[in-house]
Amino acid sequence: MNYTLKSLLLVGSVLLGGCVNTIGKPINMDLVNSLTLGYSTQYDAKTKIGNPQSIKYDDGRTIYEYRYDNNYNQKQSVDLVFNKQQRLIDVTYSEME
Repeated sequence: MNYTLKSLLLVGSVLLGGCVNTIGKPINMDLVNSLTLGYSTQYDAKTKIGNPQSIKYDDGRTIYEYRYDNNYNQKQSVDLVFNKQQRLIDVTYSEME
């Protein structure tokens, strides 16, 4: 390949790569649904789903936030809320495709 063609391919791949800004990984809702309110712990959530993108602490509760956004109108959001005893007390989620 000549130098000009290699340069064009390199620039094109950089430009295309810059267009996709994926956040997180797809959230397996079957694994989320396998957690049990009042019983499952923070450890259970991390073991089944993985580490959250962020953790918030609010009024004695711990909130694990899982997010996925692939820039192609596929978005998932799951929040797992734990009480002071680290037991799951609420799950909120939304999906948009």
